Amino acid sequence: MIEVRPTRPDEWERMRRLRHAALTDAPSAFAEVLAESEALSEEVWRRRTTPTDLQVTLVATDDESMVGMCAVIRDAVTDQARLVAVWVDPAHRGQGVAASLIEAAIAWCERLRVGYLTTAVNETNLPAAAAYRNAGFAETGGRKPMPSHPGHFEIDLSRPIGSGR
Repeated sequence: MIEVRPTRPDEWERMRRLRHAALTDAPSAFAEVLAESEALSEEVWRRRTTPTDLQVTLVATDDESMVGMCAVIRDAVTDQARLVAVWVDPAHRGQGVAASLIEAAIAWCERLRVGYLTTAVNETNLPAAAAYRNAGFAETGGRKPMPSHPGHFEIDLSRPIGSGR
């Protein structure tokens, strides 16, 4: 059974391995490239795996194996947060893991009374775009080149959080 939960600082090495697997599997899905990720210090990884009111990294686990991830970064000034780094291990795709991660990200935003959750997706990543649409995201009209991957463009998506928004 898949469980989605926040990471803990003591899981920084496992999270680093998961992130590197994601960057190796789907490099054009991320703004960060593998070499940049490999250069990050333990301190940065511990910070990434420590939940706060401004950021959380969520992992999907199957027993003790990490099989998916995402992160939410809340803007300290506006009522918006950004969903980033969504990835599911290929062996677990098509089983609702991405939907569970996105739902958990939305729930985190609801608890903190975030008004809008935004994200971006490589326009060629049709399965990811469908997962976002199924979770209530809509295109904002924004489209920009991905500096980390020349020739690729990402489209901006947003969804309101909570009732009445």
